[in-house]
Amino acid sequence: MKMRRALWALLGLAVVIFAGYALNRGVLIGSEIHRGSTTLQDGATAYLWRKHCRYLRFTGINDDASLEGKEREELDNYRCRIFDR
Repeated sequence: MKMRRALWALLGLAVVIFAGYALNRGVLIGSEIHRGSTTLQDGATAYLWRKHCRYLRFTGINDDASLEGKEREELDNYRCRIFDR
C-alpha cells in the first residue's frame, strides 16, 4: 500500500516537473502564415510570406516569426518546433 502511494507521488512529481520544463521552454500551440510586403532599393515592392509560430509560456503567448519565403507552399511544408529554443 505504501509502495503504491509512493509510486503515484513520484509519478505526480515527474508530471509537474515536465510541465514546468515545457512551459519554461515554450510549447507550440499553433501557427499562421501571413503575406507581407517590403520595398526594395529600386523602389519596387516585393511580397514575402512569413510563418508565425505561437508558443505558450509561463509569461503568456509568444509569437515567433520563424521563416520567410517567396512561395506559400514552401512555408506550408515547414513545421514549427514542438518546443521553442
